[in-house]
Order: sequence, then C-alpha cells, then structure tokens
Amino acid sequence: MSNTPALSCEVKLGSDPAEKFMVTTTDTHASSRFLPPAEQPNPEAGSEPLGGRSSEVFEDSAATGFSAHRFVGELRNRLRSVLLGQDTVVDRVLMAVLSAGHVLVEGAPGTGKTLLARALASSVAAESARVQGTPDLLPSEITGSFMWYRNKEEWIFQPGPVHTNVLLIDEMNRMSPRTQSALLEVMAERQVTVDGTTMSLPAPFVAIATQNPPSDHGVFPLIAPQLDRFVVATPINRMPPAAERALVAGHGGFAALAALPPVGTGADLEAAIAETATVHIADSLLDYLFEVTEFLRRQGVQLSTRAIQSAVSASRATAMLNGRDHVIPDDTQAAIAAAYPHRAWGGTALASLDHHILQAISAVAVPRS
Repeated sequence: MSNTPALSCEVKLGSDPAEKFMVTTTDTHASSRFLPPAEQPNPEAGSEPLGGRSSEVFEDSAATGFSAHRFVGELRNRLRSVLLGQDTVVDRVLMAVLSAGHVLVEGAPGTGKTLLARALASSVAAESARVQGTPDLLPSEITGSFMWYRNKEEWIFQPGPVHTNVLLIDEMNRMSPRTQSALLEVMAERQVTVDGTTMSLPAPFVAIATQNPPSDHGVFPLIAPQLDRFVVATPINRMPPAAERALVAGHGGFAALAALPPVGTGADLEAAIAETATVHIADSLLDYLFEVTEFLRRQGVQLSTRAIQSAVSASRATAMLNGRDHVIPDDTQAAIAAAYPHRAWGGTALASLDHHILQAISAVAVPRS
C-alpha cells in the first residue's frame, strides 16, 4: 500500500464561496470533504488573510512610508480613547500583540473586556469573535466542524469562532479541561485540526482570555502549560471616577469605537510586530533579566525558559510603545511585572502583584548601560 501524500485543498466556510481556508490532510478517506477540482485554488494566485496581507508580501517600509512607531502610537492612543482610564491595561495588551502573543485578563464584569477586544480588531480593520466559557462547551463549538449538506452532497466546513483575528475567550477557566486543551493548539500553533484536517488561522491572530478568581465555584483552574501560552497578564479594575463619569456622559466606550476610523490594517500590524522583533536589547539587560529570574527561582518560583523569552519579547514591545529602537532597564522591569506573575503563581489573583516579584526587581542591580 503506497503512502498517501499530504494534500492541499480548499474548504468552504459557509455559503459564501469567497470565504475559504487552506488546509492539509493525510486522510485517505477525506476526498468527500474536498471541493471539486474546478474550485481548487490557484497555487500561483496566493491567498489573503483576514485583516490584510500576509507578512510575506510586505513592501519595503521605506518605499511605502510606513512607520511602525507612528502606527503603534496611533493604535495606542485610539485604544486609550475608547477604554477610558485603563492605560496600563492597554499597554499590556499591546505588549502581547507586538510580541505576537496572547494576553490573560482578570477583572470584574462590566470593566470593558469585550470592548477591548472589539476596539483592537476595529483599529486595524480586522475581525473579532467572542467565546463564552461554560462547563458544557464542546471543543467543536470553538474550532468548527464539518457538516454534510445533502443538497450539495458534500462535506462543508463550518468555522468556529477561533477563525478570526482577535478572539475574546471570556471566563476561560469555566470551560472543561478538554475544551481548554482544544485552545492550546489554537494559541500555540495558530491552527486547528478537525477530523484529521489542519487549517491555519487568519493573520494576525491574538487571543484575549479572561478568568474568574480561583476561589469561585465551578471553575477549572488553568494549569501551567496553559498559563505559559500567555505572554503577559493584567488585572482590569473599575475605571477611575472621572473616567467613569466621562463614559456615562457619552465619551469613550462603544460610541467612540463606532465613530473612530481604523488607524491601519492587519498588514500594518504584522509589519509592526516584525519590526518589534528587531528592537535591540543589550547583553547587559539580558544578564539583568537572567539574574532576576534566578533570584526568583531561588525563592522557589518555577519559571520556564518560555517565561524568559516572553519577558524579552515584552521588553522589546515596551520599547516600541515608547518610540525607541532599543530596550532600556525600565522596559525590562515593566516586562517582568507583566510576564512573570501569572506563570509564577498559577492561578492566584492578578490584581495584587506578589511582593516576591517586586523584591527581585529591586534586589538585583540595574545595569547602567
């Protein structure tokens, strides 16, 4: 019996033939799920992800006049104008986005988590979706599934909410461990596998997940491998009284979101992410980061290598947010405060930063250059 090679094919996403995803499979019985040859994609034509072009087709930024620093600054200001009084939350979310990662948010209902996800997607003319975590939520309700259409006599893929650019996962720790695990591949690999068929998610892709306090009833605490998928975590508290009054008076919020135009496209965001990865971080700052990490490990805090990588990425993102092409010690300290606590304490409330993190930051000598 000969080996079956991996096939590239196109799967319909509902009634609109223009909505399609590229998939691969090695399933020898999968032919009934594939489109007729006449509808197969032209390999030379390429495909365009939701929210803009692939980063592989970017033009030189000098030729197009694109400035990542200007774009990021405009994006930051737009989010702050919508999410009033939450500047730190906005900065930490952008830390994760510019690091090509995901963010974990903890806060009370009505603090703007859904608004945050929609504002981020709207700012770059991208798609957004929301998943409400419940104990009976099935993995297929998140990833999507193949459905048999009798009138067409073919299997057509119906995408789940993860097939988007900005995904809000509300109350993630109310989901069963099985459903939580289904999100691991989505967050880590930016792809889903359904019935042996692997589908890449549109780019850019970022997940904003919220969790309930671990002391609440009916929660399934997120385990270390899941927490490690989030570059940063942040509490989101009630807005200050002045900001709350401004929101009630009609400033900010969903009204402002509807009135403001996008500051760019998904392609611009991907370009900014690529440029963030080139921000220079000196060896002395890497040494400082490792010394802080080792200090915490000696205190019994378990931090993975991925945690250090996240802190480096978040340091670069913080420098980008502040209009610099190099990292300074303040950037690294802010990154540690955002990237370490949720990994270190695995489910404790994020609203109060543990004194061990602060102690480590202050105990290790900051490099002068």
